Amino acid sequence: DKNDSFSRGLMSNIKTKLGGIAGADGVDTYTSFIALGLKSTLDSEGKFTGYSLDSSKFDAAFAAAPDMVNKILWGNTSDPTSIFSSLSNGDKGILVQVNELLEDYVDPDVATNGVINQVSSSVDNSIKATDTAITRAQNSVKALEARMKKQFAQLDVINAKYQQQKSAVASLSR
Repeated sequence: DKNDSFSRGLMSNIKTKLGGIAGADGVDTYTSFIALGLKSTLDSEGKFTGYSLDSSKFDAAFAAAPDMVNKILWGNTSDPTSIFSSLSNGDKGILVQVNELLEDYVDPDVATNGVINQVSSSVDNSIKATDTAITRAQNSVKALEARMKKQFAQLDVINAKYQQQKSAVASLSR
């Protein structure tokens, strides 16, 4: 279940970044990756399966305004070395946002220690706890088995004595 919710959360965050409005409407030529040709793909049941890019729409946008396409994809106000000017609303480009999101998931040096590392650590702890519970249960079963064998051996001794007594009583009555 953790893996399912983890995957769903990651996909949801990526979809939000890719489909989000990054440019300022009326100011920037393009306001989202969707305006550049990004399309959701769905399976036969209408469930989201990923994205595709309408290359003719993207190529036409890039041919008409390459700087604006780069701006919507890469514009980054926090990077003074960026060759692209910032978006009119001050946002980072869509691909920069997706990259930062993925770094949060995979980078072990991130303040949160990376989401994947946290999930992995949580799963490892669950496995260790389960292994400990299994070991305790196995030890409990072994102890019960030892007690039962001892009791069975005692029962065997008692049964043998009763058999001797039965034979002795039977021989007296003859």
